[in-house]
Amino acid sequence: MKNAIIIFITCLLFVSCKQECNDDPNLTTTELSWLSYNGGEVLIFKSNSGLYDTAKIQNRVIGLYSCQTNSPSQCKHQTQEASVSGDFNIQDFNFEIHVGHLNSDCSGCGNYPYLTRYNPDNGLYFSNFNPVNNIVINNISYNNVYILTEDTTHWISQPISEQGATDIWKIYYTQQNGILEFDYWHGLSWIRIN
Repeated sequence: MKNAIIIFITCLLFVSCKQECNDDPNLTTTELSWLSYNGGEVLIFKSNSGLYDTAKIQNRVIGLYSCQTNSPSQCKHQTQEASVSGDFNIQDFNFEIHVGHLNSDCSGCGNYPYLTRYNPDNGLYFSNFNPVNNIVINNISYNNVYILTEDTTHWISQPISEQGATDIWKIYYTQQNGILEFDYWHGLSWIRIN
């Protein structure tokens, strides 16, 4: 009987000392601030050649996903991710902005926030760029502008007909205003006017 009590107390101590699962999957206000749009907005852009185009912003999508964990506690952690997308009427420029909250025990959930035109593997990660101040776009001065640029050197080795004439290589973005301008590598620029 004495041995049974000792075994019971040992098991009780082991269970009560087990590492607790502290999951914190929810996006913070700071993380959500990267999504400059709520959904439903219509952005109007004018090109340097005098053309106009609009982008319709789709609704925000927020989801909770399981993630890989490095925790020895065997907890099943989750991460919350959100995105918003925009589709242009004329230009071949559809984009998504992604944010996520990585639980401290999660791994393999990606790098946030980022803007992508295709998929996360081709994302332009804001952490790879430094914000710039005093950028004038459409006669308005902006601060904390992220000038997201894509490497265009691979286009040079291609035939002229395939050198990315329709590819965007620079996007001007602020957390407060979203996309301010996007430039094609051959010189065409689209500036937001609303």
